[in-house]
Amino acid sequence: MTRRNAYQQSGVDIGAAEQGINEAKLAVLDTYTPEVSSEFGAFAGLYRLNLDSEEVTLAASTDGVGTKTVLAVQANQLEGLGFDLINHGVNDLLGQGALPLFALDYLASNKLNPQDITTILKSIANACRKVGIPLLGGETAEMPDVYNPGEIDLVGTVVGVVQPGINFDRERVEEGDLLLGLPSNGLHTNGYTLARKALTNNLQDPLGTQTVLDALLIPHQNYVNEVKPLLEQPSCIKGIAHITGGGIPDNLARILPPTMGAHINRDAWCPPEIFQLIQDQSEATTIDMFGTFNMGIGMIFVVSPEDRVEVTTRSSGSLIELGQVIAEPNITFSPQL
Repeated sequence: MTRRNAYQQSGVDIGAAEQGINEAKLAVLDTYTPEVSSEFGAFAGLYRLNLDSEEVTLAASTDGVGTKTVLAVQANQLEGLGFDLINHGVNDLLGQGALPLFALDYLASNKLNPQDITTILKSIANACRKVGIPLLGGETAEMPDVYNPGEIDLVGTVVGVVQPGINFDRERVEEGDLLLGLPSNGLHTNGYTLARKALTNNLQDPLGTQTVLDALLIPHQNYVNEVKPLLEQPSCIKGIAHITGGGIPDNLARILPPTMGAHINRDAWCPPEIFQLIQDQSEATTIDMFGTFNMGIGMIFVVSPEDRVEVTTRSSGSLIELGQVIAEPNITFSPQL
C-alpha cells in the first residue's frame, strides 16, 4: 500500500486537491503582477515592495465567507464565493485608507472535490483580477474529522498599503460632521446563520425579478472604484466604516471618538427587500436587524460639511446623506429602532 493510498483510506485525498489546484493554475497565474517574485506552488509567496519613501504602512485583513458557504453548496452555486472573500477583505483595507496589494486564501472541507476546488479558486482569481491584485498563495485542506460531509470553509487574507497623507484619527471627528453612505447590494457576508434559519422554506420564492436564494447569494460588493478617488484627496475624509457584522451601530462607533455618537435618518434610504423578508419570517426585532445586518448600507464616510461637495464629486458611487455626528456617545435612529 502506498503512502498516498493509506492517507486516502484515512479520508484525505491529496490527489483530488492537487488536481483542482492544477486546473486552476492558469487562472491564478493570470493575476500575477511584475512585483511577484515567487513561483506558483512555492512554500510562501514573495512580493517586492518598491519603496518610494522611507515610511510605508502595510494593512492586512483576514476574514471568512462564513455560513454563506452552506447556501452556496446546497444550491451548487460556488462561483460567487471568491468575490465574497476578496471583496470583504478589500473593503476592510479601504476602511483604513489602504489599497490592496495581494491576497492569500484557505479552503478546507470534509472532502475536497476537484471540480469544486477549481470553481472556487477560479472565482477567487477572478475577484483578484477585478481589483488588479495577484492571488499570491493559499492552502487547501481536507479534514474529515473537523468538517461534516458537504461543508466547506473559505478564509482569506488581503494585504495592502496605506495611501500617503491618510489621517483617520478619530479625534479629528467633530460634532456636526456628515455621514455619507454607499448602498449595499444585499447581506454581503454577514448574518447568514439567522437568514438561513428564517428563510429555509422560502429559498425558491420570487423576490422581485429573482428568487430569495439568488438574493442571498449576491456576492459581497466591492467599493474600490468609489473609494480610491477619495483616498487621492485624503484630507476630505475623517473616517471610513465598512458595515459588516454588528451592522451600522457597531461599525460606525469604531471610527468615532468615545465621547461622540451619530444620528441616522432611516428614511434616507430604502434597504433591499430581502431584509424585510428576513424580519417577517423570523422573530428578529428592528434592533436585532440593525445590529446583525448592514441593512442596505455597505460603507459610511465621516466628512466635514465643507467637504461634502468635494467627496460627492470625487466618488463615482451614489452617496447617501445618512445623518451627522452628535456630541453624545450613542448611535441613534429616526424613526427610532
